[in-house]
Amino acid sequence: MASSAEMGRSPDEKVTEAAKRPTESDFLEKIKNLLAVRESSSYGYESVRADIEGWAGGEKNRIREVYYPGWENEDFAQLLERLKKFEEKFEEEKF
Repeated sequence: MASSAEMGRSPDEKVTEAAKRPTESDFLEKIKNLLAVRESSSYGYESVRADIEGWAGGEKNRIREVYYPGWENEDFAQLLERLKKFEEKFEEEKF
């Protein structure tokens, strides 16, 4: 999900920013945002999660270009693995 700072920029401004590989704080921010989406909309969460799975497999689209500039397929695979750990922990805590 986009941060409030990202939301104020046009898509072209976002794409023209220097692309960089994600840092630890980038991963944590994305996970935090995704977990917030999960709390508010299971459909929205599943949709974004499916996008991440596709990107980990090499799919590209405008959303990836705009909100994840510089991220490589393996970065999405790592995000997905880390997200799965949070999902497992969440499921364990439910019971």
